[in-house]
Amino acid sequence: MIFKSLLVLGSIHPFAHVDIDQSPYLADLHDQIQVCDDILANMETLLGGFQSNLGSIGSEIQVLQEKSLSLSTKLRNRKVFQAELGNFLDELVIPPELVSKICDSEVDETYTQYLDALNRKITFLSDKTSQNIPSVNSVAPELERLKNKVIFFFRGFICSGFCSNLLVPLGHREGQGLCP
Repeated sequence: MIFKSLLVLGSIHPFAHVDIDQSPYLADLHDQIQVCDDILANMETLLGGFQSNLGSIGSEIQVLQEKSLSLSTKLRNRKVFQAELGNFLDELVIPPELVSKICDSEVDETYTQYLDALNRKITFLSDKTSQNIPSVNSVAPELERLKNKVIFFFRGFICSGFCSNLLVPLGHREGQGLCP
């Protein structure tokens, strides 16, 4: 068979002349080339599988990148929401210290700071009351009671100051220059 293939080879290519003594070496070389071809075919199959695996890994990486982007957007949105919710709750909550300071403190410079804080909360809640938010609606009556308590306190404070001047005996008013 090898001899036939050598003859065919000689007829195909004019420069192909083979020494018959070299034919066992050529047959061995042919077998080695065949083995190399088989190895290369196996390598080609392995590399093709590796390439398809790389392609699927690439698509998985792309999916993971998209998920990562989505998660980072969700995290950023949560942080913004958390900050806004924190500000909302700070304005919504009436601390017990504020209530006790307004109800029990003397009227002085620091008392005006408590009144400013109460006024900010009243303004905040009046802006939000129209939105029908349940938490605002639950705090609004308490805030209204505190506001009425402050109004009642100041009404009494002003009346006591006014009445104390009215109740000063007439002789003392003249000495103080209150009456002509």
